[in-house]
Amino acid sequence: MVKVLFICLFILDFVMGVLTFLVLDKELRELVFSGGSVGSTMEFFGPKFGVVFMLFLASNVCIIIFRKRVKLLLFSYVICSFLWMLCGRTIGIYWSGEVITGWFYIQTDRFLLYKEGSTFKSEAINYTNVQISNVFYITLENNQVNYSLYVGPVIGQEIKSYFDDSHFTN
Repeated sequence: MVKVLFICLFILDFVMGVLTFLVLDKELRELVFSGGSVGSTMEFFGPKFGVVFMLFLASNVCIIIFRKRVKLLLFSYVICSFLWMLCGRTIGIYWSGEVITGWFYIQTDRFLLYKEGSTFKSEAINYTNVQISNVFYITLENNQVNYSLYVGPVIGQEIKSYFDDSHFTN
C-alpha cells in the first residue's frame, strides 16, 4: 500500500513540476493559454513563478522528510498541493472584451464582457468596473454584464489595476 502511495505522489509531483515549468516559460504558456498566435492581443494575469516554485519545492521536501510517517506525509503534501493549486489561477483578457480563465495557463472557461450582437464590444474593457468582492473573488460589472470571478490569492489586485487604467479619463 505504501508503494502505491509513493507512485501516486510521484505522478502528482511530476504533473506539478510540468505545470510549474509552464509558469516559467513565457512563450509556451502564452501559446498554450491563448490557443495560438493571438496571445499578443491578450493581457495575461497568472501565477507568480516564485510562489508556485516554493510550494512545489515544499511538497517535494514533505515527501523526503516524512517518507516514513505516512499520515504526516499525506497531511503536509495535501496542504502544500492545495496552496499550490490556489495560487495557479490564470486570467487572460483580450482587448475586445473576451475573458479567458484557467489554471496554470490551461484554459478552462471563457466569457464576454458584453452581450452577443452588442455594439458595446469595442469599449467593453473601458466601461467595466472591477470590485474586489471577497478575499479571492472580484466582480466585473458594466451596463450589460455582472460576473463574479475567482482570481486566487495572487492576481486580484493586478486585474483591478488593469481595468482601472483602461478607463477613459475625462
